[in-house]
Amino acid sequence: SNIVNITLVLGLTAMFSGGIATDGLHLRRDIYVAGIVSALPILFVLNGVISRVEGALLIGVFTLYIAILIRDHIKTNGLIPKTKHIAWGVVNIVLALLLIAILLFAASKVVSSAVELATLVGIPAVLIGLFLLSAGTSLPELVTSLHSNRVGKSGMSFGNIIGSNVANSALVIGIAAIIPPIATPLHPSLIGTMASVIIATAIMGYFAAT
Repeated sequence: SNIVNITLVLGLTAMFSGGIATDGLHLRRDIYVAGIVSALPILFVLNGVISRVEGALLIGVFTLYIAILIRDHIKTNGLIPKTKHIAWGVVNIVLALLLIAILLFAASKVVSSAVELATLVGIPAVLIGLFLLSAGTSLPELVTSLHSNRVGKSGMSFGNIIGSNVANSALVIGIAAIIPPIATPLHPSLIGTMASVIIATAIMGYFAAT
């Protein structure tokens, strides 16, 4: 999913939107964070399992990153929002929670269908995850990034990719590892994908720096 975000989603957004402006106060730091956090699950899974302790560590890293983002926002914009926007903000929060619930239901159906497909055609589940599920779960990022960039919110467009990758690597894998530990053999495609995550993140950082 992270590879699809960095290559396909970011690439299509830049092509169809005439480029993405990547100037930002904390841009370099956020790219470094995305690279480091993406590498953590790779290191943890080298022994064939991501334990509950490692899952908790990943969640802690994500929580720390969010806390830093909130601190930066408070320093720049202050703590109290404008009064006229509070009511509309509550409506948006409720709507977002409702749509997240729908997304979770849809995700469970996608996973179950993918597992059945893998069993039917005899394809290892890890390959289904690497190709089918990763592309499918990145579609919301593609739509969000395209729309954000087209309306002049390039920071949100690029931040969507970085934030999604951090959430995938830390929060998603962390929670999944706590529920039960993630045990997976080091399939050759998985090893190649691990290297590709690091390489793709490095290339994204280089392009963004220009």
